[in-house]
Amino acid sequence: MTISAPTEIPWYAPGLTLSEMKAMQIQYPSLKSVRSHNLSHGSAGIITVSMIGVKSHSDDKSVKYDLILDFREFPSCVPTAYVRNPTDSDIKHVNVGAGKKYSFAPSAEICWICLGGSRYEAAFQSFPKDRRFRLEAFFTQLQHTLKNPNVDDVADHRRLN
Repeated sequence: MTISAPTEIPWYAPGLTLSEMKAMQIQYPSLKSVRSHNLSHGSAGIITVSMIGVKSHSDDKSVKYDLILDFREFPSCVPTAYVRNPTDSDIKHVNVGAGKKYSFAPSAEICWICLGGSRYEAAFQSFPKDRRFRLEAFFTQLQHTLKNPNVDDVADHRRLN
């Protein structure tokens, strides 16, 4: 019997591997994959996680944000982040857009999070072609955005008032 070494996936293979998820669960124990959105090669395409942020640019009260993260094009592209809870009407954070329905979550109205627009996309594309580096950079940017609302990068102008 021959024992073969586990195959390493190429850096550009989409989604999050089980080992990447386990590594991130150390810092974010609520992180889970949405099994119905696992990719054909077994990696997670959509995950959920909770993070603490602030209520708004003018109220630093802590808020628990339950998030849906779309990793179907990671690491080639920046993952997309959405707020599942609190609901749109309860969100005051300027970097969180208005709620709407998306094809991967058709029964829920969720709110897209602006992580810095084209500036962050360009920075992400300049990062080394290293899955772990890009994964940690994304989580750092997401956490920073939730804790530090940026009124110069507004996703929803209704929330400025």
